[in-house]
Amino acid sequence: MKKKSLSATIKKINCRKLIMPSIFIVFCSIILHTTSICDIFTLPVVSSPAEAAASYHNGDIYVNATLTDLYYSGVNRSDKHKLRACYYYCLYENNCYYVLISASSLGIDSTSPTPPQHIASYNCKAKLESNEGESDSLTQLVSKKLNWTPQALNLMTSKVLINQYRMSQGREYILAGLLGIMSLSAIIHLIVIIVSLINPLLSRTVLRLSSYGNRNELYNMACAEFEDSHVYAPGITLTDNFFIAYDKHNIHIVPLEAIVWAYKFGTLQNRLLHLDISYSLSVVANDKKHYIVHHKTKDAVELVLNALQTRFPEILIGYSEGKSMGTR
Repeated sequence: MKKKSLSATIKKINCRKLIMPSIFIVFCSIILHTTSICDIFTLPVVSSPAEAAASYHNGDIYVNATLTDLYYSGVNRSDKHKLRACYYYCLYENNCYYVLISASSLGIDSTSPTPPQHIASYNCKAKLESNEGESDSLTQLVSKKLNWTPQALNLMTSKVLINQYRMSQGREYILAGLLGIMSLSAIIHLIVIIVSLINPLLSRTVLRLSSYGNRNELYNMACAEFEDSHVYAPGITLTDNFFIAYDKHNIHIVPLEAIVWAYKFGTLQNRLLHLDISYSLSVVANDKKHYIVHHKTKDAVELVLNALQTRFPEILIGYSEGKSMGTR
């Protein structure tokens, strides 16, 4: 093996780590695209319900609307017997439009439980939704107020609901915030991994060596010893001065003189209706950091533990040994 083989192993594992943040970024991008959630920060301004309906048909979901002459329909939306929002209607250019306004925006509370019958002017941020599921019941009630037939009113009723109540709940802003945090976290994680691929000295594995001395010197020593080391198990190597172990997602380089405790533990897994035990090796350093490698065989893990105990009798071997020492 060449000296760069340890660096190549670190790069290979970091390449696998690119998968999850990349998936997160793609997932967030798809959600942002399909929900148009980013539009809440650049709302088109409309000055009439007709413009709001036109915006909906043009693909806009959210608007900043200024509406005039809204009349209470007598229909409310409640949740657990608590008034949440009220339906208003607006007659504009021989068409009828419905607006759902939150109770808080109307100033409805225990001291003023009655919605205002008429709103001369109202400005709001609203979500535009299809109104087909609610228009029939609303039309029945509003037609009585206007002394029109339901059939006549239905012909002039817009199928677009201007839903201020939905925007007042803040769900879109919460979702946008969560997606933003997830995307930013994934991007930062991706950048860190890419930097590690370019320069392994800046990888998390090598940076941890700073706890035990000069990380550059320790890393160069580990690389030099790695090529002539004995492989005790797939992914586990003991050199003259280092414990080097890796699995699919992590690689650890720990100076042997820093190890104070090592133990194995098993994990029961269900594979194709067959229960199987996979073993992991945990190594604890003198700075109390735990280094764990997963998915090893019992024989391989025990071989490493025996080698550690033989070379360094002062290392505590076994879970019970370490726990008993910790409780003293």
